[in-house]
Amino acid sequence: KRLSAALSIFVLGLVVVLRGRVGADTGIVYESMAKSILNGTTTEPFFAALLIVMVVLFPTPLLAVTMGIGTIFMILLLVYVYRAEDQELFILLAFIVPAAFWGMSISGQRYGIAFCFLLLAMQSVRLKQYKWAIVMGTIAVLTHYSALVFILLWGLMILRGSLKAYLQVFGALTL
Repeated sequence: KRLSAALSIFVLGLVVVLRGRVGADTGIVYESMAKSILNGTTTEPFFAALLIVMVVLFPTPLLAVTMGIGTIFMILLLVYVYRAEDQELFILLAFIVPAAFWGMSISGQRYGIAFCFLLLAMQSVRLKQYKWAIVMGTIAVLTHYSALVFILLWGLMILRGSLKAYLQVFGALTL
């Protein structure tokens, strides 16, 4: 099961890494961000740092975005697969990959990287590695700020919050 999941992620990841300028945000957002990142472009701090490293490592901003960020996305998912239980593998292959893999890896790369860190955070909680869960959750938020919403709602679920607590947090988030 783990091997087939890893092979699926690897083969799909090769398409992501070797794709060229394909993806709604690749050329418009991420490639232009990679070109101007050294001039102080404001974005989430972890993603900005990641993009700076990729721009230094790769000869063009396009390759930094496609090959660099794409490879990191693939590696994070492979780490998740390596640590996954059967149920996690099933959810990944039955729901996440068919529904969201291309969007997270090609068009919404910041969200995709943040999502991978959220997966690793949830997995760390299951493994009772709470410090790693906090680190992974923090990196997710610093990659894409919207990850904070997920962490708050997930935290309420874990703490078995009441309906009133859910509604209070949801109300506060919508303000």
